[in-house]
Amino acid sequence: MNNELANTALYSDMSGLTRLRARAAERTPDANKEVARQFEALFVQSMLKAMRQASLLSESTDGEQTRFYQDMFDKQIALDLARKNSIGLAPVIERQLSGQAIGRQPAGKSDALSRVTGNRMQISNAATDARWQPESQEAFIRDLWPHAQKSAKELGVNADVLIAQAALETGWGRKMIHDQQGGNAFNLFGIKAGKDWQGEQAVVSTIEYRDGIAQREIAAFRSYASLQQSMDDYVAFLKQNPRYRPALEKAGNSQEFLQQLQRAGYATDPAYADKISDIMKRETFSKVVSDLRQAADTTNLQNV
Repeated sequence: MNNELANTALYSDMSGLTRLRARAAERTPDANKEVARQFEALFVQSMLKAMRQASLLSESTDGEQTRFYQDMFDKQIALDLARKNSIGLAPVIERQLSGQAIGRQPAGKSDALSRVTGNRMQISNAATDARWQPESQEAFIRDLWPHAQKSAKELGVNADVLIAQAALETGWGRKMIHDQQGGNAFNLFGIKAGKDWQGEQAVVSTIEYRDGIAQREIAAFRSYASLQQSMDDYVAFLKQNPRYRPALEKAGNSQEFLQQLQRAGYATDPAYADKISDIMKRETFSKVVSDLRQAADTTNLQNV
C-alpha cells in the first residue's frame, strides 16, 4: 500500500494521526481499513505497556533509557501485529466504520452458534434482553436454569455446575461483559475471542493470574445474542478442544470435572475449581437448585 495511510510513522506522528482522523471522516474504504489497524495497534500497545508495568524489572535494568527503547519497540511490534491482523480486532472496527451491519451473527467456523441459528426454541425475555441483570442470586439461577439444563445434558454434567461457573465468571450477573455500544455480550463463561473466532467481540479490562499474581489486562471476549448462545458455544468450546477431553471424561463427577477443567488451563485463577465448588455448596444455591429440580420432575410426571 503506497498511500499516506500506510506510513509506518503514524503511531508516533501526531500530525499523521490528525490526517488519519480527517480521512476517516470521509468513510473511504482505505481510510476505514487503516484507522481500524491503527486502533488495533494502540490496543496491542496498551496491553504491552500494561505487561511492562506489571513486570518485576529492577531499577538497574529498567532505567529511563531502557524504558524509552522498550516503548519504541512496543509501538513497532503493535503496528506490525495490527498489519498482520494478528488479534482479529481490526476487521470488526473496519466493519463498524464502514457502516456495515454487524449483527450478532453466528460464527462461520463455530458449530455451536450455527446450531443456534436453526434452533426455534422459545427463549425467555431475560435471555435476550440487553439490559438483563438479575436482581438476586436466586433470580440468576432461575434465569439460567432452562438453558443450563439443555447444555448440561449435552456435556453430561449437572446443570448446577454450569450455573455456579457462570455465577463466578459474571459475579451473579452483576458484572456482565458489555460491548462498545453498551450492549450485553451475554458471555457467561469468560471465553475469549481468539484468531479463529468470527463472531462479535467485546474488548474489556479483566483480571488474569500470572505466576499466581493477579494482574489487570485488556482482552477481547466473545459476544453473543442470548444466554442460550453463550451456553451452546461453551459446549462446543469444550468439545472441540482436545485439552478438555479429560474433563469431559469426568463429567459425571462435578468435582473431578472442575478440577480437570482447571488442570487443562481453562482459567488462570489457581483456586478456580474450588471457588465454583464453594458456590455449589452454599445453602441458598442448593435450595433453589433443589426446588427447580423438583418442579422439573413434577412437570415430567404430569406429562407422562
